Amino acid sequence: MILRWLFLCGLILGACNTEPPPEETGPVPCRHGVFCDPGFTCINGLCETLTNPTDAGTATSAPSILDAGETPTIDRNDAGAQPSEVFELCRTLVGTWNIQIASDGEATCGQQPATQPYEVFINDSNELEAKWDTTAGADEYTFESEFLIVEGQCALKNDTVFIIHAPAMNDMPATDIKVEYHYTAVADGLSLSGGGTMHNSTTVVETGEAQQDCVQGILISGSIAP
Repeated sequence: MILRWLFLCGLILGACNTEPPPEETGPVPCRHGVFCDPGFTCINGLCETLTNPTDAGTATSAPSILDAGETPTIDRNDAGAQPSEVFELCRTLVGTWNIQIASDGEATCGQQPATQPYEVFINDSNELEAKWDTTAGADEYTFESEFLIVEGQCALKNDTVFIIHAPAMNDMPATDIKVEYHYTAVADGLSLSGGGTMHNSTTVVETGEAQQDCVQGILISGSIAP
């Protein structure tokens, strides 16, 4: 009986009060040990919200839990999605994400069509992880990836930085060449789409002078091989 009472209170969030009335002349319990809070009425032993408080004959039950096997519909929930929701949505897309990058318009920053293959897998901590097994010939590099939910779809947000230390050569001084990618790839079935930016900059090591500083919009496409 106690378990059944706890289950009913869980179904009707906030509608059950476990405290007894302060006096014997207080409100009548809806069910043994269960009293309805203000704004709720007792109907067939359950605390329910009235559609019209002045009409005690019309009531709408509080939302019930999902039926067995039913999953909630996830709308747009970029950064606020709970990790468990992201995991359940994206776990079926384990495999190789062949992320194709192209310039959004004229390739003013030197971005040519390219593919960045990310291996998506479940690691030893039972978490989703994405890795791109390359250094792209860079002396320094960082890869940061995060799974999100975008418009109800699994998405992979990437922030990648490559730095090349180019030595002085002929009349060219020593320079640091940095290429950054910031984009989000959204999975629709096994197809990928999205967008972001590519940032290409070159700096003279000795003086710190920027020789080039260019930001280019990029388009994302590609596919997933499970």
